[in-house]
Amino acid sequence: MFNFSSNYGKAVTFEWLGDNKLIIGFTSGVVSLVSTRSNELGSEQASCSIGNVAVESIKVNPELGKVAVAAQGTIRFFNISDW
Repeated sequence: MFNFSSNYGKAVTFEWLGDNKLIIGFTSGVVSLVSTRSNELGSEQASCSIGNVAVESIKVNPELGKVAVAAQGTIRFFNISDW
């Protein structure tokens, strides 16, 4: 159903963004936004890298339009609209 580059490593955490998007964090430090709509199922909408450290946690604040990504003692914030 979901196919990602083997360079991403293993998926270690995820968080829902609304009803039809999923944000997934990987052991390689990649954070990926994928669609769960039936006509786009598994298609990657956006991605970014936080470095070569495993993502530990992801939290979404839709009111602020932000995603917080925790890894190796730091938290990075991303805008949902433009990553």
